[in-house]
Amino acid sequence: MATFRFNMISSDNKDARTQPYLSYFFDAPYLFFIIVYILRASPNSVVRHSINLNMNEFLRKIGLLDSFQIELSMNKSDFAKILIANLDDPGPDFFEEFSANNRVYKGTMKNDEFKIRRKRKYDHKTTSPSISGTLQQAGNKLIIDVELNGFSGWMIPPYIIMTVVYLSALSFFLFGDIAEDARGIALLVISIHAVFMFGGSYRRMKRSMRATKYDLERDLHFMMKDHVTHEEKV
Repeated sequence: MATFRFNMISSDNKDARTQPYLSYFFDAPYLFFIIVYILRASPNSVVRHSINLNMNEFLRKIGLLDSFQIELSMNKSDFAKILIANLDDPGPDFFEEFSANNRVYKGTMKNDEFKIRRKRKYDHKTTSPSISGTLQQAGNKLIIDVELNGFSGWMIPPYIIMTVVYLSALSFFLFGDIAEDARGIALLVISIHAVFMFGGSYRRMKRSMRATKYDLERDLHFMMKDHVTHEEKV
């Protein structure tokens, strides 16, 4: 396992004694990631279910997981046909920002459930939350239970790397043999930079959650409105 250590230049034995403990401090993010990965991959469904529940509860508290309902006056089969016709393949596409077709969503629709996401735009201010939904027919009304998730597993490695980098820099300036004036300025700059980096990512995800919810409701009503209008003309 990778361990970060610094060769600190100091004649103080106290500083020398603190060095071994720093290695455990820097290993903590790696250990946390490995433990969570092993538990999530565990065949014990109870363990996996418990981890997912706790993670979902945390995401809901910070506003990166949201559930709501959309009601439409139509039946499930028509909705499924229209949605499938407006979806691109769910596979990875590194150039989807430059896609020429008019489809703005990609994903799958199977039975009474769908998993989609809005295509990425050439815009660094937003992300693409995942959208999952379940269909329920209640008379002439179609009730769609929607869940938006603004956090993706691919975000974990970058956050771990950033955490290790910032902790390494902070520890270097805290415990290294550096002038006090330079130490204070460096710690302040690093702390402010870390707040902007982590806070900026969080704000983008929150902004994307609000935008995706609005766009989804608008787009679904627009898709189905066109279909109903077409049927009436026929």
